[in-house]
Amino acid sequence: MSELLRESDPASQQVSSPSPSPESKTYNEQNDSESGAAEKKTPVKETNTEAVQEEEPFFDFQMFINDLKNPKAEPLVKYTRSFLSNFVTQKKFWTAEEQEKLVRNFKVFIYGKFSEFEPFNTLDRAKLNNAQEGLEKLIMGKLYPFCFSPELASKIDIEELDESHKNDVLNDQFLEDKIAEYSFIELDNLDVPNKISTKLSRFLRLAGKELNKINHFKAPRDKMVCILNSCKVIFGILRHFKLDKDGADSFIPLLIYVIIHGNVTKLVSNVKYIERFRYEKFLKSEDQYYLSSLQAATNFIINMNRKDLTIKDEIEFDAQYTVNQETQKKLREEKELKQKQEQEASAHPLTESPYNPIDDITSSMVSMFSDFFTNAASTPAVAETDGSTAVPTPTPTSKAATPKRRRSSHNRAKDDLFMQTAVKKMEEDEQAETVESLVEMFPDLPPELIEDICIAKKYRTGVCVDTLLNLYE
Repeated sequence: MSELLRESDPASQQVSSPSPSPESKTYNEQNDSESGAAEKKTPVKETNTEAVQEEEPFFDFQMFINDLKNPKAEPLVKYTRSFLSNFVTQKKFWTAEEQEKLVRNFKVFIYGKFSEFEPFNTLDRAKLNNAQEGLEKLIMGKLYPFCFSPELASKIDIEELDESHKNDVLNDQFLEDKIAEYSFIELDNLDVPNKISTKLSRFLRLAGKELNKINHFKAPRDKMVCILNSCKVIFGILRHFKLDKDGADSFIPLLIYVIIHGNVTKLVSNVKYIERFRYEKFLKSEDQYYLSSLQAATNFIINMNRKDLTIKDEIEFDAQYTVNQETQKKLREEKELKQKQEQEASAHPLTESPYNPIDDITSSMVSMFSDFFTNAASTPAVAETDGSTAVPTPTPTSKAATPKRRRSSHNRAKDDLFMQTAVKKMEEDEQAETVESLVEMFPDLPPELIEDICIAKKYRTGVCVDTLLNLYE
């Protein structure tokens, strides 16, 4: 087990030269070459220190939106509207590689335009970085149904997908099948030292909860934050028990355990989505390390069989395996029945989708910036850059191109207020959930102290766990 994990650990792998056609490989071969490429940029040591955490740049999406609503920024709005319109109308399906190139080129293009228009050309470095993050969040929120592989697969037959999107969905299923098959394994099966195994359950539940949030978000940054929070919780407990120098012998097994017992879905697609659409300069060495570690863990699980596990009692293990197989069979039957019922219900015109407050906020954003997401009356102009990638230019302003029905100032103000209120409510709920989880993890500490630390550390889960653990030392 330990040797296998060392081979999977991104910090101990040998650098390999990626093949020209990675998508023609199996998932495991892709991970090998991707991990090798990441190693060239990723320090082998763990970079998650308090100093690094405290330097985490701020992100205020509302600040970006307010700047974008400035009339002097209207050309940037038109560029963005044109790009989004072209992306969703010029071709029925873009391949994953085409999508990645289009989005990357547009970011380079629009970030360069920030220097030409107020108020963005007057921002300091931190606020300009915030604006770039905000732009990425905005466009990927709109393009998510076209770029996130499971979303595409939910709308069209998987055989119609390009090879990359298809592989994402298939590997998601391979991973989820293997998670179900071995959902009963415990820490000792993964060689986790006995001296900490009995004290980890609360921390690992929190790590799994953080990782499971990855499917609640659409922006690459938000998904990456979920991964960071989960991994930082794991590293926090390892540092507390002075096991953080053991590399794969400590971190990777716990990450594997978190993935399996957290029953995280669509994990392969989420990692691929981050790699494709997270702007490269935003991926710090710490992010790259955790992404590589997550790939190593998922790769191990996909290929896992009983010979890869430490089994002390073969008879007991076989009995647990058999019981789990029967349980999983029942769960599959229940799931199939539920899906059949949902399909029948979805045909009814009055059927409503489950309520999701994030959808309300997204709808409000789309409504506020409807010019972004609707085709202009005239066809947007397109400037050719390299002969294959179209970069939008602003549609000429004219009365003919102006929509006949404009949203009233009153309605826009209502949408503004709704979005701000909804975002604030979601933030408060998430903060309360963080405090509640930490109080459960640290029952010996006063809840008031835990809440004060959360406020001081801006509710960053990993940093809060580190600080609270230090109180025990």
